[in-house]
Order: sequence, then C-alpha cells, then structure tokens
Amino acid sequence: MDQLNVKQQQLEDALASLPEILALVEQAPEIYIFPLQQAAIQRFECCYDLFWKNVKTFLVRHYGIVIASPRGVFSELAKTGLISSAEFIQLMKMNEDRNLSTHTYHEDTALDVFQAIPGHYKLMRDLTTRMSNKNKEE
Repeated sequence: MDQLNVKQQQLEDALASLPEILALVEQAPEIYIFPLQQAAIQRFECCYDLFWKNVKTFLVRHYGIVIASPRGVFSELAKTGLISSAEFIQLMKMNEDRNLSTHTYHEDTALDVFQAIPGHYKLMRDLTTRMSNKNKEE
C-alpha cells in the first residue's frame, strides 16, 4: 500500500470516530457532557491534522504541488477546481477553529468549535470521498 493509500485509510478511520463521540454527547447525562465535548474536540483536531496532510499528499501526487501549511494546501486545492469557493471558505473556518481549539482555551470558544464539528466532519468526509474517487480513476 503506497503512502497516499495509508494516509487515506488513517483519515477514514479517524473520521469514523467523530460521529461516534458526537452521538455519545447527545445521549450523555449532564455531568458527562463537558468532558465528552472536550473529547470530541480532540478527535476533531486529530481528524483535521490527518485531513490536511492527506490533501497535501494528494496535491503532490496528482498536481505536483508541494506546499507546507494547511492554509496553503487549501488554497492550492481551490485552484485545482476540486472544491467550490464556498467549500474553500468552510476550510478556512475549519482551519481557524482548529487553531483556536489548540492554541487558546476558553469555554465559549470550545463550545463554538464543538458546535461546528458536524459541519467540519461533513466537509472532510465529502472531500475525502472526492479525493478517493480521483485516486481510483488513476
């Protein structure tokens, strides 16, 4: 299995864990909600890191584009036409949320990030499927 397929599988596995933790939060007694939200944010951070690195590897393989930062990777992905301008804006918001959750801590900010996770999950899932389909074409 080549590097892109290995990264793709790791991302798929990580993404599968997000709906699980979100469902637990919905069903949890009040006392467990906050720690489960924190766990969901950590899973989101892990998924985000795997996602942007997967996109980075995808860009190298399919377009010969070498870029080192998440923002740069998403900008280059937009130039390929694989994503819409609305999806690019969502990616920038996801990048901001990831940075906020990692580098600052404030309960209101954490709650905002937690509430954005379902949308971020859908975007990562959709784009991962598109990239996977493009990989299969070649």
